[in-house]
Amino acid sequence: MKQGTKGQQITFYIDEIWPRGNEVLRLAYLFLLNRKAAFECANETFERVVDNLDRLRSDNLPVFLAGACWKAFQEQKQHPSVDATPFAASAGSLELKERAALGFADLFDLPADKAAKLQGLGVEEFQKALTRAREKNEVLARKETGILQGLYEMELSNEETRELRLKISTEEIQKNLEVLKIEELTRQEGFKAQSRRWMILSFIIVVIFGVFYSYFHTEKIGFDPVQSLAWEALHFESGQTGARLLLPSSDEEELRQYLEQYPGLNFKPFLLQLGAAWELRGASIIDYEVAKVAVVQFVEPQRKENVFHFTFAGRMDQVPPSEAGQSGTLSYRAYGSQKINLIVWQHDENTLSMLAGHLSAPDLAGLAAASP
Repeated sequence: MKQGTKGQQITFYIDEIWPRGNEVLRLAYLFLLNRKAAFECANETFERVVDNLDRLRSDNLPVFLAGACWKAFQEQKQHPSVDATPFAASAGSLELKERAALGFADLFDLPADKAAKLQGLGVEEFQKALTRAREKNEVLARKETGILQGLYEMELSNEETRELRLKISTEEIQKNLEVLKIEELTRQEGFKAQSRRWMILSFIIVVIFGVFYSYFHTEKIGFDPVQSLAWEALHFESGQTGARLLLPSSDEEELRQYLEQYPGLNFKPFLLQLGAAWELRGASIIDYEVAKVAVVQFVEPQRKENVFHFTFAGRMDQVPPSEAGQSGTLSYRAYGSQKINLIVWQHDENTLSMLAGHLSAPDLAGLAAASP
């Protein structure tokens, strides 16, 4: 489906194109091996995206982004010197043809025929370049200098992210951007809705029984927060298709505004402050139909730890009984499995908070208790 109206084009850019900025940056770095030049190349790629928004769709987006990045690289008048870093040296041990093949195939998942066409190669020649690239990368990975591993640690800064996002903004669009974004972010992605239905089925009898009751007791949660949100945390952390946060951002004010302005919530979502070691990665509103849940992701890059903060309407007597704990003034209940740990506490009279991650329950509680 083509993005027909201007509003659809804007939200398509924000929902599906702009969040792929890191992928474009990484691909550009494979071409150039220079961080500053890679962002300039990514910047030019997004200029081309804006010029072609009317013909872009979800299914042709990866090919277009990869092709636009390759053309932007080829049209650069002067290629800079290679960064003086061990990672650039490792990546530079591959020929450009091999690095490009690795990026097209393993970063963007392009079919061989389309990737070969972008490079102006025959499919057989492309496959040979890709095979050589993967073999060399395996050798580097055994030395802990793998190219793909290093690329995944490369991300846009807050300023760079904002610059790419604002490429879509004219003065008129800028004025209405937040409204349009919030309206569009309320849409439930089909994949995510389907992947949640299997969970809801296990509670369908309870839900049906509770429908009539809920008309008179709207404070009921209406879903099992422990089981459901443990699954959500693992799903978001997996990074698989359909598992992206609807608003990927490290801008605290932008995330706070998104949560506070989201329509139809019967609780007040809020941002925890976990300390300087933790970085914001984005937020979403999960809509279970019977209840809405706000989620914010934090990452501690040094240890590669993820924690997810959920908020939703409810009281402690509405969650399953479990081991009680205390961290400073924070009273909480702890839940755990082999895959994830969770703590739940009463944030205010009508709002429950849950923190989920691989840290121990006392460590999670310590993070929550230390937040202002």
